[in-house]
This record gives sequence, structure tokens and C-alpha cells, in this order.
Amino acid sequence: PEQPVLAVAADTVLCEGEDLALVVTSTGATSFAWTGPNGFTAPTANADINNVLNVNGGVYTVIASTAFCSSIVRDVTVVVNDTSTAYASAAATTICSGNIISLVGVGGNGSEWTGPNGFTSTSANETITNASTAASGLYTYTSINNPGDCRHSATVNILVNETPVLDPLQASDDSLCE
Repeated sequence: PEQPVLAVAADTVLCEGEDLALVVTSTGATSFAWTGPNGFTAPTANADINNVLNVNGGVYTVIASTAFCSSIVRDVTVVVNDTSTAYASAAATTICSGNIISLVGVGGNGSEWTGPNGFTSTSANETITNASTAASGLYTYTSINNPGDCRHSATVNILVNETPVLDPLQASDDSLCE
């Protein structure tokens, strides 16, 4: 009998929360055995781990067998990078036009804000002065963790109401004393 030929997918880098697919191709194998970190085992050629965590990172090993022979052991290294939870808030979520929007983002070692009217920023804490009603809407804060460019987003909704404008009062001649 011939030894099964075995090939595994390349080493993999993931962010927490993503899915890991362990894939092997084999010629002649009839059974498979995967082992890996955190007590992982699987008796199939292809195995999935959904919503990976840091504990799922490490070396995964697979061996394929026939009734009489086993393949050479193959390894694949999986790196799982942190994904920092993002939090988005504002000093006030309803303001009048002409006032300031103060956005606060927390999480990650890098950040991005996007929002209405083409708003973008890479600062975690951002101030929009003299806000108009066009600044109303959903603002999204994305925390970014490196390595791996792992991202998580949170939102805050801002409403900018039009500030009423009063016309100047004018005295009329009818109200003058004689």
C-alpha cells in the first residue's frame, strides 16, 4: 500500500470573532485526525471553528491514513489577533445648530470616525464646531487593533435642530407719545 499524499492550507492570520477553516487535500486517504490548541480535535478532512478567540491560536496538526499507512504529519500555524471592543458616545446627542458636537470613541490602538456630510477623522475624540443640521445622523467609531488590522465598530446618533432666528424688533410711529 502507498502512503497518502497530504497538503494543508497555508498559515493563517485571523482577528477574534472570525471563522477558521482548516482545509486539507489528500490522495488516497480514508481517514483524518486533526489536533490543535485548546483541546481541539476533528476526525474529518476539513474542520471549522466559528468565532475564534485568542485561545484558538497555535499549531494545528493533521494526519491522514488508509487502512495500512499513515501520511507524514502536516502542520498549519494559526495566529488570532485581538479585536478591541469599540464604544462611541457624545457629550450631547441632541443640539441646536451653531453648537459643538463632541464625539468620544474608546477602544483599539487606532481609530476611525465616519459620519454625515462626508465627516471622517482618525482621532478617537473629535469636536465638530458650528454644527449645521447637515451634521445630523449616524456617526460610526471603529477601533483598530494591530497587528492584523482587527476592527470593531460602534455608533452614536446625533440630531442637530435648527436654531430659531428672531427678526429684530422695531418700534412703530404709532406707539410714540404726543
